[in-house]
Amino acid sequence: MKSTVPWAGLLNLLAAVIYGVSPLDLIPDVIPLLGWLDDAIAIPLFIVFGILAFLRHRKNWRESAKVQTVVDVPAREPQIPTNPY
Repeated sequence: MKSTVPWAGLLNLLAAVIYGVSPLDLIPDVIPLLGWLDDAIAIPLFIVFGILAFLRHRKNWRESAKVQTVVDVPAREPQIPTNPY
């Protein structure tokens, strides 16, 4: 079975938080509109990618749970031990 933790989703959400609180941006915030625009685009993208990773993981997990894991083995005759005496 696959991992129970969707690491891609967690990393994307963590990246959104880090990018939001980090003073380093692609475009510095001192540039009036462009500085805020990159934050307004990057953070929701990280969140959307994280949610999509969680949904994809949930779908794969449900599909793997539907797979039958019981192996059908043909029955054998019981082996009765013989008394050597």
